[in-house]
Amino acid sequence: MSDTIIIKQISKSFGNINALDKVDLEIKHGSIFGLLGPNGAGKSTLIRLMNGILTPDFGEVKIFNYNTKNDPIEIHKISGVLTENANIYENLSAKENLSFFAKLHCIENEIANKRIAKLLDFFDLIKSAEKKSKNFSTGMKKKLAIAIALLHEPQILYLDEPTSALDPEASNDLIEMISLLAKEENRTIII
Repeated sequence: MSDTIIIKQISKSFGNINALDKVDLEIKHGSIFGLLGPNGAGKSTLIRLMNGILTPDFGEVKIFNYNTKNDPIEIHKISGVLTENANIYENLSAKENLSFFAKLHCIENEIANKRIAKLLDFFDLIKSAEKKSKNFSTGMKKKLAIAIALLHEPQILYLDEPTSALDPEASNDLIEMISLLAKEENRTIII
């Protein structure tokens, strides 16, 4: 496996708070990588640096040979992000949410419809595809949010606490799905 993400000597400060200090990291393509640490350890800052939302004070982040300083738009094209709070429109159905985000990504209708059908099936949301997502369980909302993050077929998926607020069964199901994404679809997943 080749390296997907190479981080060299990354440093980032916010005023007098040093969030990251000379971090080195390599993440292999198709792997699942966990960032662990207490609140304030710099995990979210590192994720924002990796997906081009922030620029480092010092050092370099390369993703598939794109530099986050010089190529943030290319980084965004190959990245999918699930924040801790599922970003879905609750007055829209699962299918309407996916269709809306497909349009934002400029995905042609025919291709979008195929991807939407595939994602609804993969995340076991077909029976609920036409229901308003405000009526979904927390687990179903998380699945829909991950489906939205995958819609444009990103190579890297950032999942911020994907199993938080889920019951043990839903957590296990989601962990299995995340494993399948890495193995079967060769996606790099950072949790």
